[in-house]
Amino acid sequence: MKLNKLSMGVCAASLLAVAAPLFAQTVSADNADASLASGSAGTVSDGHPGSGNSKAEVGFKAGSLVLRQVPNFGFGKENTINTGKISLSESGDPAANRVAIVVDNRSTPDDTSSAAVPADGWKLSASIGSFQDTTDTTNTRVANIPVLYNPTGVKALDFNNLDLDGTAPVSVSDESEITNSSDRLSLPGSTSTLTANGGGVIATVHRYGTTGIQFAKDDNVQLNIGTLSNLSGIVSGHVYNADVTWNLTTDVTQSQVGDNIPS
Repeated sequence: MKLNKLSMGVCAASLLAVAAPLFAQTVSADNADASLASGSAGTVSDGHPGSGNSKAEVGFKAGSLVLRQVPNFGFGKENTINTGKISLSESGDPAANRVAIVVDNRSTPDDTSSAAVPADGWKLSASIGSFQDTTDTTNTRVANIPVLYNPTGVKALDFNNLDLDGTAPVSVSDESEITNSSDRLSLPGSTSTLTANGGGVIATVHRYGTTGIQFAKDDNVQLNIGTLSNLSGIVSGHVYNADVTWNLTTDVTQSQVGDNIPS
């Protein structure tokens, strides 16, 4: 499934994030059987208490694979033009807000094993386009600045207590980091470049419930200026945005892969 685009911006080789859309889904239980028979109850007589029996009933159905939230990437607005790397800005883009959240309720947990997992896993990827001038919209020149994804320090978090009915942005508070090897989470083994032509893999997961992928370190995503030619089209004092497209897909290979828990 392909989700809508987000944006991130740069001002003289610096970035300013814009608001991120959220994607929410509610997975609910089936309605209880309306024809459930009434329980039996005794009557109170001669001052003695009565007793009775009734039933409580609930049913569940498989839900969906949903990308509930994706983060913006902000790199600050006061960077000087240089040929080095520019990391995420904590002041404009706190690490607590840099979290993608995926809900996987496609099947009921497997109660025959110690791990509750759906039949297949999922893969989250991201691609980034060219940076466009938002200060002067008549300026049609764009900057193709390479963006690096460094998975070292990226955290996988347990968001299973998340209120799925909510639509407000979710930030990291006291969520526990996932360390259970049965959850089968895998991050890329090396740094990759996120391009518009081919989305880089952020994470592959085979886990039931709600998982957060947090870009906890400022250098998890970086602008890699490299050469001044990558800044062609940049005007000092202007703000530049690039579209970030997130893709969530079913990954059947995750039903077979081994464990690779982030450290």
